[in-house]
Amino acid sequence: MAVVAAVAGRLRVSVVPFLILGGLAVGPHAPHVGMFDLRFVESKPLIDFMGRLGVLFLLFYLGLEFSMGRLIRAGRSIALAGAIYLGINFTVSLAFAIVIGLPVREVLVVAGITTISSSAIVAKVILDLKRSTRPETGLIVGIIMVEDVFLAAYMAMVSGLVLSGRTSFIGTAVSVTIVALFLVLLFALARYMARWMSAAMDRLRDDGFILTVFAVLLLVAGFSESIGVAEAVGALLFGLVLAETTHRHRIERIVVPFRDLFGAMFFFSFGLSIDPLSLSGAAAFAAFAVVLTILGNFVAGLIAGRLAGLPT
Repeated sequence: MAVVAAVAGRLRVSVVPFLILGGLAVGPHAPHVGMFDLRFVESKPLIDFMGRLGVLFLLFYLGLEFSMGRLIRAGRSIALAGAIYLGINFTVSLAFAIVIGLPVREVLVVAGITTISSSAIVAKVILDLKRSTRPETGLIVGIIMVEDVFLAAYMAMVSGLVLSGRTSFIGTAVSVTIVALFLVLLFALARYMARWMSAAMDRLRDDGFILTVFAVLLLVAGFSESIGVAEAVGALLFGLVLAETTHRHRIERIVVPFRDLFGAMFFFSFGLSIDPLSLSGAAAFAAFAVVLTILGNFVAGLIAGRLAGLPT
């Protein structure tokens, strides 16, 4: 990881693809001679866990850089942008899966995979490019949240269809309602409790401060996961809440080293989980899907940005 990060730094490009390729180069398929074992068999569970922490810190920091107030003010633009983004990308993804001749269940799975973006990669690129305070970032953060509400409903429907052969309208409606209530709760917390939270955090020493922030971050993320909201989005929302307090800059200073270390672990662990030797049959379809999703994202971004009044 240190080597590939150094190479990316020399080339002045994002470290993300280098870390993923580094993980792909090792793993269960890698060679092992005596004490030199690059398979990471024993340490993989630990690396995976640290990677999950990395996603939380990446999204949490992005939330701190933004704020719940800015998100609320951009509410109408975000809802419209999210609808445009999902409409264009889901339509393109669905058509792609149908054209390559997949059965109905697989069509729905592939459409979901190619519609939704990786929140961790989006957050990492924004931070790497130092664009977290730019006006378009609010729109991007909002689209991530709209995607997650859509994903909760879509997962409820598709998992029921794939696992049992049928889907429940009531189950899907319940999932969406739970997600919506959770989002409203966190919005209310940021709006009306920020002053109280600031006062409570004033009384904490450095060790108690860092432990409290991390404990609540993990609690919110874990609760999010248990009710069907991605844990990364729970971390993002918690960051948006704390951005409204007077301790925002103090928290940012604490989080940065954890964000960089564990964030790198996430991308490495992602590559580590894939056996590149098993991908040959899907390579051509994946390359075609990449082209379509780039086009879909680009067109959706242009339309959403124009409707939000952003400059060209």
